[in-house]
Amino acid sequence: MRRWPILSVLFLSIAANVALWLKVDHAPPWVEMAFTTNSAASVLETNRHVLSVQQPSSKVTWQDLDDPAIPNFVANLRAVKCPELTIRDIVTARLDEQLDARIAAIPAVTEFWSTAIQKDRLQAEQREKVRALEREEEATVRELFGSDWNRDAYLDWVIDPNEEFFLGFLPREKAMAVEFDLHRLGQASSIAFAGNGRDIAPRGDAEELARLSRHLKSLLSPAEYAELNLRSLVSTVIVWGLPDVAMNSADVRYIVSLYARHLDFLDSYLKSPDTFHGLKKSTEAAVQEDIRNYLGAERYAAYQRAQDYQYVYLHKLAHDAGLSSDTAEKIFAMKSEASREALAVSQNASLTADARAQQLADLRNKYRASVVKSLGEDKMKDYEAHANPWWTKLDEVTNSGGAK
Repeated sequence: MRRWPILSVLFLSIAANVALWLKVDHAPPWVEMAFTTNSAASVLETNRHVLSVQQPSSKVTWQDLDDPAIPNFVANLRAVKCPELTIRDIVTARLDEQLDARIAAIPAVTEFWSTAIQKDRLQAEQREKVRALEREEEATVRELFGSDWNRDAYLDWVIDPNEEFFLGFLPREKAMAVEFDLHRLGQASSIAFAGNGRDIAPRGDAEELARLSRHLKSLLSPAEYAELNLRSLVSTVIVWGLPDVAMNSADVRYIVSLYARHLDFLDSYLKSPDTFHGLKKSTEAAVQEDIRNYLGAERYAAYQRAQDYQYVYLHKLAHDAGLSSDTAEKIFAMKSEASREALAVSQNASLTADARAQQLADLRNKYRASVVKSLGEDKMKDYEAHANPWWTKLDEVTNSGGAK
């Protein structure tokens, strides 16, 4: 669970606001006098006007509200009509602090002479202890406030503009509960597959991932889950955006819906990165014909270009430099031409190895010079530094395609 380093500052800020709202020992001196004077007949002289003194008022202090028992603490805050959102901020911050302290008290794995298998087992046991404490906190929050609540998820909902796209079709409380589950899934997945070359996570981690995915699905109706899957897959399908592609939102939704027939976004959490990448590649192969038929030849060619990071980066460079709008397209078209020339060189049996290497080097220099002419030397340096240009790999050209 992510911790916000400003929680203590936030807690003090909220407490100060509540204190002012409750008239707790922070009032200006003349207000304090007005509330504590013993003489009902006396008046308070100020430099602006005369105030009649009110009868003494019983004051509630923060110490009166605070209680080490969380349910009592919540009840006290509600009794004085503290706003519910403020109560949740205060209480979840305190629960997080208590959770951090309990996690810190779990003994670390320090057996130097343990085998790797023993250390893996001990670390897995330690992770399960942490998860048990986190589940306990989640159950407490759910019991106190009637739903899953997490300040990180709430702040993401308020601050991140992408949240409106991904979760805006849900009511706010449900959207934040889903966001919280996705946070936990991301963290659990990172732990499960970090440095793990196998296709499956260790047993305890796999069980945690399955539990979290079940909980997420339990929050949503089948229609809501299908919509979440569709929206979540957009960033998987449209990785680099769609520069110079004549497509509207309905087109994007249709294309992503083709992927959604084969791919579940949760697999990106539940499976290893290599396995998910394989699923994505097989799905791409399965839907390309449908995409081609839907877009038509011209738009499909533009769509394919937009899936290539080098083209997208070229497009950005050209735009930033104020170059012609078709600069990226022209440079990218050189790739196919260069690949055909490189393939011809590689298949020329009359060439010696040295002659073949020299001709490929000449090709690299020729196409680099052509790109420099279009971009300029400064932008060329930027491109080479960030995009691993295709002409540097002309000697890797294969019979099945162009430069890799």
